Amino acid sequence: FIGGFNLNCYYCSPCRRCCRCCPCCPCYCKKNWLQASSLSNQIITQANTPQRIILDTFDDGEGINLNTSTGKIHILEDGKYFIIAAPQVGNNCCNYYNFRCWLNKNSSPIANSNVLLRLNCNQKNVIVTQKVIRLKRGDTIEVMMASNSSNCVGIETISCNNEPTVPSIIFSMYKI
Repeated sequence: FIGGFNLNCYYCSPCRRCCRCCPCCPCYCKKNWLQASSLSNQIITQANTPQRIILDTFDDGEGINLNTSTGKIHILEDGKYFIIAAPQVGNNCCNYYNFRCWLNKNSSPIANSNVLLRLNCNQKNVIVTQKVIRLKRGDTIEVMMASNSSNCVGIETISCNNEPTVPSIIFSMYKI
């Protein structure tokens, strides 16, 4: 960088700014990002069977598509992405159960993205999975969950007086 200009970039002639920083340049590199959540309780219905978490609320974003009916995220541009998924997990039965959460790329599990939480009777907690990964245009991302129980463990929305609702999951993703 010299004088605020990146010498490895072309310059925008109207404003003399580096093309990666100037939205008026055709080669402007916008930041793709997504903030999504769910306001639905989603209980695991079959033990030890992966179940997709439905991200039913598009909070904001650009350059990444979310299907709020299926919870699938569609990548529109090649690049490296940072992904964070944080479900609000609850156990509504009186026994110890495990909750697992991981990321899928194109319907296949992403290596080293699985996290596990052991829950006691009526316990609630937040668990976080994250990943930095190269994605290509057309790839899909899903957040998955499973448990060693059925109809006891899942993600829960919690209402609070005079505070924002606690979504059952908060999901963030951005291109780096």
